[in-house]
Amino acid sequence: MAITRDATELVHAGYLKVLQLLDNFARLILVILFQASLSPVFGRNIPYVAMSASFVFAFVLLTAVKLREKMTSKVLKACDESQTAFDYVVSSVSCYPLIADFRTRSQTVAQCEARIKHFNGDVIRSGQVLANNRYVAKHLCITIVSLYTIYGSRLVIETPEEHSLGAFLVNLGALAAIGDYWTTIYEDLNDVQTTLPSLLRIVSFMNKPTDMSERMHFNRTRRSSTSDLRQKSLRQDLHNIPLDTLQITMDSFKFSPTLTELNSKINISQGSLVCLIGPHSGGKSSLLGYLGNAALPAADCKGTLFIPSHLRCLHISPGAMFYPGTLMENLTFGVKPGDDDGRQSRVVKICSNLGLRREILFLDGEDWMSRLSSGEAQLLSIARALIANPEMICIHQPTAILNDASTVRVMKALKQYVGQRGICQDPSAIGLRRPRTCIFTSARVEAAEHADVLIYVDNQGAREVARHHLENIGQTWTNNPASSDKYSCL
Repeated sequence: MAITRDATELVHAGYLKVLQLLDNFARLILVILFQASLSPVFGRNIPYVAMSASFVFAFVLLTAVKLREKMTSKVLKACDESQTAFDYVVSSVSCYPLIADFRTRSQTVAQCEARIKHFNGDVIRSGQVLANNRYVAKHLCITIVSLYTIYGSRLVIETPEEHSLGAFLVNLGALAAIGDYWTTIYEDLNDVQTTLPSLLRIVSFMNKPTDMSERMHFNRTRRSSTSDLRQKSLRQDLHNIPLDTLQITMDSFKFSPTLTELNSKINISQGSLVCLIGPHSGGKSSLLGYLGNAALPAADCKGTLFIPSHLRCLHISPGAMFYPGTLMENLTFGVKPGDDDGRQSRVVKICSNLGLRREILFLDGEDWMSRLSSGEAQLLSIARALIANPEMICIHQPTAILNDASTVRVMKALKQYVGQRGICQDPSAIGLRRPRTCIFTSARVEAAEHADVLIYVDNQGAREVARHHLENIGQTWTNNPASSDKYSCL
């Protein structure tokens, strides 16, 4: 919203004012040329005094702009920075339950009042400076025209043969027009200067560091590797579908800065339900972020992380997130308009399979998000991912806040998504669909035991483990992983 407001401000008070500034300069030059050429046409001397007044206008006004630039910029920046008072008020309203729970309402109200008071003071100061800026040009125009009127009328009275009354009045009118144009130009310059905070905000926003170049390089590498492996697979077995047989590969990949050099290699076949287990802060979420393309490996990262480039991967961040709109619009967020995946009957069936009540799906009003429990929000987030129907889903702890019954339903839905190559799809067309892969982290045995593949992740790397290690989940893993069967997801 701030960027939209800043862009509008730059267009109206910046770009359009510059065009108006150029137009006024052109008109000013025409009036000065008219003033300079009028006297020679009628056999009179060039009115150097009247013309010099035009340059006095320019010198004084540009000097005023320069002298007041620092003060004007200072008050504009201060006023812009103090607008964070409103952001503080908005965040306080959105966090009101937290404020109420911790009994800090009086403190928050006092801070809001102090910020608003400071903002009001900055607005008054900036208004005073901008108003004074406008008065400078008007007062200067009146002063110069008045001085020339006194001087010119005296010349007309004393030397009528050299300075006629008509020429004096023409020069006086031209000088008044020049003063008006210089006044308008000065005001336009001040208006352009008021766009400084918006310009600085947009420039700062556009120059924030991004990972665009690194992501483009990473995707090019993925496409090249996918093409090479596809050709290799095609030469080895002509009866397989090369794209479907390409595996997700981690070869000595260093996914955490605390890791030592790794020599492990893990291959994840497409069409697998994979669970990442391991100790707390062992790197499960980091690895899942890399697999889901939510984070990129560092430039100096050694090892290989390969995900076939044709796979549409969906990364589900911890905690349910929704955007303003209806609930149905949120559920079909990842579906192209008109796509069969977004039909209402399919959406309702997927949500029902996850245990969501039908009436929840048809909540309306602007406050529908506040009427959801944390468990319902989590289930809706999972449902949205299944409705989008990508080839690969990476989910952070999908059952962390769910009860046992909901955990069973979620894992059943994920197994159906993997086993049937999509959920609530035409069973007869399963051979026409690409394999579906789901990778998730979990600290619960009930979820991990449904996985086809278990990958143990800790500060020493990632390695695939056998299913019987789940019997030791909940115990503290303290021994050497190479010689121990005791693992913990906690």
